[in-house]
Amino acid sequence: MNFDLELSNDSGSNYVWLLEDVNLNKDETFVWNDRLVLYDNTSRLRITPSGSDPLMYTINYIDQDWS
Repeated sequence: MNFDLELSNDSGSNYVWLLEDVNLNKDETFVWNDRLVLYDNTSRLRITPSGSDPLMYTINYIDQDWS
């Protein structure tokens, strides 16, 4: 299975590919171990699998208040 990871900062109108066509074998784990900042409620993160196999994912985050 392959998947794409995309980010948008304008409510999903324009996406930037962070990862494209990453190959993931059955029962394999992929870890994104870099910081990714979503600034406000217009930011969108999209994980798009290719093919019909199910893709299970977990996202951990820290909600910070900069005020």
